[in-house]
Amino acid sequence: MLGVDPRVRACGRNLGPPGECATWSPDGSKLAFCSHHGDGNWAIWVINRDGTGLRHLTHPTLIEPAESHGDSPGAWSPDGRRIVYTSDADGDNELFVMNADGSDQHRLTHFAGGDDANAWLPDGRIVFAHFAGDEPLPQWYVIRPDETGLASLPQLDGAGDPLSWLPRKS
Repeated sequence: MLGVDPRVRACGRNLGPPGECATWSPDGSKLAFCSHHGDGNWAIWVINRDGTGLRHLTHPTLIEPAESHGDSPGAWSPDGRRIVYTSDADGDNELFVMNADGSDQHRLTHFAGGDDANAWLPDGRIVFAHFAGDEPLPQWYVIRPDETGLASLPQLDGAGDPLSWLPRKS
């Protein structure tokens, strides 16, 4: 494909223009990433580690200007069966959850501003950053994938990005 940066590759396969925002499944067998494949629609795709099984999971509506809106994966559930992602909705970035095959997509947040998934905790809660207005740093929250249990994490407010949400190993 002409015009594609040859460094934009995963699993030995070109992810298309430009193939960004990649996140590995918990077992390392799949890679979720966003790409617009030249049409300006940032969408979520998944591919097996060996480069097979490329699947187009989301199909966002193009919002002008091209290449500045769409969907991006946030984190896989600990069991690898679901993905939380960010999508443009009602003029804001909101959180959505879907099965790892792209089915059962549903919206989690309804905030003015922008939300960005950061981690899916082992206990099933999703950690996300909420940007309101022109604030340079976010407020942090947790929510369950069934839209319940929304709670603030005031101890993290103003943090740019928590470094690690991995469970500790004994």
